[in-house]
Amino acid sequence: MDPALKRFRRFLSEEMGVPAQQLPEVHEATGHGDTLGALGLRMGVLTLTQIERVVDVQLCDGNVFGEIAVKLGFLDPGQVERLLWLQRSQRCLDLARRPLLAGQVTLPDLLAGIAEFLRAESDFNSDPRGEECSSAETDRLSAEESAG
Repeated sequence: MDPALKRFRRFLSEEMGVPAQQLPEVHEATGHGDTLGALGLRMGVLTLTQIERVVDVQLCDGNVFGEIAVKLGFLDPGQVERLLWLQRSQRCLDLARRPLLAGQVTLPDLLAGIAEFLRAESDFNSDPRGEECSSAETDRLSAEESAG
């Protein structure tokens, strides 16, 4: 489960005034379906053959899709990072569809809110020196925030 989606749900409620009871709960299935491979295919940076190769390797070694795609030379680390941010922004938009359709938030306000949230998330995922944290460090920071 993506802890950022829980933070975004809280952001919608606390910062954008959407009643928490009007927001869907974030659970294990929230956001599934927009895989990195599917996004890469739609964006034209991966082919179906490349995705199948990555998945074959993934089944054998258990590493995450993006790491394997980089090791195989199908994507560079920057592309993986951008695909991950596209994935996260899509999941944020998915979470906010109910209040948008109910008229509790306007689309321009929602898009501005998502941009604000993702900027804050970008700060959250960087260390004080401005360098990107490793995924392990990001996970540790996420766990600390969830506990606190």
